[in-house]
Amino acid sequence: PPKYPDPLRYLESLLAGVQTRLEMVLWLMERGPWELLFAVFMEVDRVQHFFWQYRDPAHPRHRELGDAVDRVYEALDAALGRILTAVGPDAIVALASDHGAGPLHTGVFLNAWLMDQGLLHMTRDFEKTFSRPAAGGLGLLRRVLAKAVSAVAPRAAAAMKAGALACEQARVNNLLRSIIDWERTLAWSDGMGGGIYVNPPASEGPKGRTALCRRLSAGLQGLVDPRTEKAVIEAVHWREDIYHGSMVEAAPDLILTCAPGYQIYAPHEFLINAKAPSRELFLDHPWSGRHEEYGVFVLAGPGVGGGDADRCEMADVTPTLLTLLGIPLPEGLDGHALSRALADGGPPDSASDPAAVSGRQSPDMADGGPAPADPQLAPEDEEAMKAQLKSLGYM
Repeated sequence: PPKYPDPLRYLESLLAGVQTRLEMVLWLMERGPWELLFAVFMEVDRVQHFFWQYRDPAHPRHRELGDAVDRVYEALDAALGRILTAVGPDAIVALASDHGAGPLHTGVFLNAWLMDQGLLHMTRDFEKTFSRPAAGGLGLLRRVLAKAVSAVAPRAAAAMKAGALACEQARVNNLLRSIIDWERTLAWSDGMGGGIYVNPPASEGPKGRTALCRRLSAGLQGLVDPRTEKAVIEAVHWREDIYHGSMVEAAPDLILTCAPGYQIYAPHEFLINAKAPSRELFLDHPWSGRHEEYGVFVLAGPGVGGGDADRCEMADVTPTLLTLLGIPLPEGLDGHALSRALADGGPPDSASDPAAVSGRQSPDMADGGPAPADPQLAPEDEEAMKAQLKSLGYM
C-alpha cells in the first residue's frame, strides 16, 4: 500500500493489528454480561492481498518475506487460543471467513473491452479524466485531514475524517458515471464485483436487453489473454440466476467470475493505487492475492454436533447462529440452519439463558446481584458514531 512502501513495515503493522484487536476483544469481554460477541480480524485479508507474491520461491525477497502470510495466520491462531481460554468451555464459538484467497497477477479492465466493442462511449477523454491531477485523488485529502486532526478534539476529528473519506471515495466511484455518454452507451462496468450493467434506454427494452446480455456473455467467455492464450473469464452469470427478492433489478445484469490469477479492475482503482489510467484491457495488478470462492465456517461448543455440513452458503451462517442462541428465525430470512452441524438439530437446553450461551458472567450476576445498567454514550460520542454510520451508508 502507498502508506507502507516498505513491506516489512507493513507486515509489522499487520502483526501489531492482530494483537491490538485481541486486546480489544478481551477488554470487551470483561465489561459485563453479553450474549453475543463479534470481532473481525482483517489482517489475514490484507496480508494475502499484498504478500502472496513473496510465497513464490523465485521471488527475490522470498527468503525475507516468504512466510509473511503464515506469520499473520500464526498470530491469529494464538489470538484465537487466548479468546477460547477467556470464554471457557460453555461458550459457543463460531469462526467464519466469507472468502478464501489465491494468487493474482493481472487486472482485467472491462470498460476497455466495452469501449473497443462500441458498447461504451464517453463524453470526455477517460485517461485525462482519471489522471490524478484532474481527478484529485486521496493523497491531498489525507494530508489535510492529518493537519485537521491535530487541531480539533479527537472525537470530532474521527467523525470528520470518516465522513470526508467516505464522501471522497463516493466521488471517485461516481467519476466514471459522470463522463459516460448515456444516449449512446449500451453497457458499462463499475468494476466492483465483476459486474456489467445494461443501459435500459439504449438497449431498447427487455428483448434488447436479452439479446445484448447474450452477446456480452458469448464475447466475454471467448476473451483470451494473448500472453498465455488462455481464457480469462471462467463464467458469466445472469443476475436472475443468482439473486432473488425485490432488489434484483438493482444488481448488475451480468456478474463475471475470473479465471485463476485474474481480477476485474475497477475504474477508481487507478486513483486509489496511484496508477496511470489506461485504455489497455490487461493491466499489472498492484495486489498479488485475490479473493477465492470458498471460505470457512467452523462451530464448536454446546449444541454443536460432530458432522460436517454437506454444503454451506454464507446466508446459512446467520440462521445457524440464531438457532444456537434460541432465537426464532425472522420471516423471509435467507439461508437455513445447518441441521447436521447442530446436536439433535437444535440449540442446547440452556440457549435461552444469555449467560449460559455466552459463557461469561459479571461478578454481580454470579452473586445473584442486579445486572449493570446499559452504558450511556456521551453526546459527542453519539454524534461521532452517527457520523460514522452515515459515512458507511447505514443511516
